[in-house]
Amino acid sequence: MKKNLLSALACASIFVACTPSSSSQTGKAEFFEPIAQTDLRLPSVPLVVSDPYFSIWSPFDKLTDGTTRHWTDMEKPLTGMLRVDGTTYRFMGAEMKYILEPIAPMTDTEEWEGLATHQVQRGLQWAQPDFTPSDWKMEKAAWGSDGPRIKSHWENVNTDLYVRREVEISAEQLEKDLYLIYSHDDVFELYLNGTEVVNTGNTWRKGVTEQLTAEQKALLHEGKNVIAAHCHNTTGGAYTDFGLFEDVKPASVQVQIAEQKSVDVTATSSYYTVACGPVELDVVFTAPMLIDDLDLLSAPMNYISYQVRSTDGSEHDVQFYLGATPIIALNESSQPTVSTSLTENNVKYVRTGTIQQPILAKIGDGICIDWGYFYMPAINGEVSLAPALDVENTFTSEGRLPEAQEKIICRKTNEMPDLAYVHNFGKVQQGSSFTLLGYDEVEDIEYMYRQYKGYWAHEGKVSIFQMFDDLTKRYSSIMQDCRKLDQRIYDDGMAVGGKEYAEILSASYRHVIAAHKLFCDADGNLLFFS
Repeated sequence: MKKNLLSALACASIFVACTPSSSSQTGKAEFFEPIAQTDLRLPSVPLVVSDPYFSIWSPFDKLTDGTTRHWTDMEKPLTGMLRVDGTTYRFMGAEMKYILEPIAPMTDTEEWEGLATHQVQRGLQWAQPDFTPSDWKMEKAAWGSDGPRIKSHWENVNTDLYVRREVEISAEQLEKDLYLIYSHDDVFELYLNGTEVVNTGNTWRKGVTEQLTAEQKALLHEGKNVIAAHCHNTTGGAYTDFGLFEDVKPASVQVQIAEQKSVDVTATSSYYTVACGPVELDVVFTAPMLIDDLDLLSAPMNYISYQVRSTDGSEHDVQFYLGATPIIALNESSQPTVSTSLTENNVKYVRTGTIQQPILAKIGDGICIDWGYFYMPAINGEVSLAPALDVENTFTSEGRLPEAQEKIICRKTNEMPDLAYVHNFGKVQQGSSFTLLGYDEVEDIEYMYRQYKGYWAHEGKVSIFQMFDDLTKRYSSIMQDCRKLDQRIYDDGMAVGGKEYAEILSASYRHVIAAHKLFCDADGNLLFFS
């Protein structure tokens, strides 16, 4: 009920006339202090949120407990590190645990075939290496009801699929860490040489990645092995695809984990403080969704403000790092991407998006964007586009970024580059700055068979680069206005229902606004669609 009320209030209030803000650029220490400390533990903390597609959250108690994610739970990796006197601390995201090369690929990288049947099999003899199928047929993966990789149609309700796949494994591969990746809908079981290693129960998931334990690896041997799978479709969609992979990630420079000290969430901002050795880092994620400024309310970009403070009274050599990958612009991690370096209005950018650019081609819930482009600008820092390991190793060992490449086309998930930003504070006791992240969807919404850009673009008259420039110039005044809105919402909540209600109301604001699209239709009507 509270969420619905807030949504209604947002819809009702959005038509208030806005007053232009001043263009002050001076940052203030108060920008790194929340208007109130909050105790509410959120199921997920908003980090970079603009609309249902450009929406990145941390569903963890600590920023380093896992990879940042879209609200659908698909990984949308943002990485944050701080280098202090040559020691690197990770304050956001998880370490890249592996780089996987296929031993037996899935259909996102290569077609494959397996012996299959829909006849119910009794016992487990069908999964054994020595089983000889008599009426099974060789069919192409993947199996299912709908999707671009379906080669063998299967959708009947309350039916079964059994698949046997022969895989050659070398002695060298057996020495490495091995992973299974599988997608299924619904009940799924998988066997290695006749022994069950996966049993999902009644659920459906896409791209599950699981490392084989020592006991599971011992089920495999050099030469020919059999991976067998059974999937039962209860109702609705059906799907089956699976593969075996080896980890080829080389050793990298050791990175420490920052100690998270606090997290506070207000209406427009999420505040984190972490300890990185003798330096504390304050990071503030701000969505400038001012209810009385329609350009900002619909702007497809967020601020990331950062401040470093020495805790021992000495100066320290400090570099701030922010990284992203093309996955931010994908619905499925296997989609081919093109990432580029470019300069507009004397500002360098790195950007990424799909090669195909299927603008507004998908409908329904639980999907991510795969059109438009994600942008990372060199605002108050430097940016680079380069292979992921080169970026991280160069920063951790030297405190800088490798030379940027002009273009990287990627057709394999394990070869994705990094888009990286670095601000070099040098030797300081205290310092602060900010940057922006943005996403241009090219076309934002389809309404009555016509496509529209978001309100901020004013029917294509304002470019994403102009918005970056405007928000950069107005940083200080916008942050002040955000704090005023935070205070207003918090105080109203306190007056009506006390501290807990004030925190719930504050936590709901970005959640609600970012679930909507603001645009003008062909008749000039202002529309705010959820």
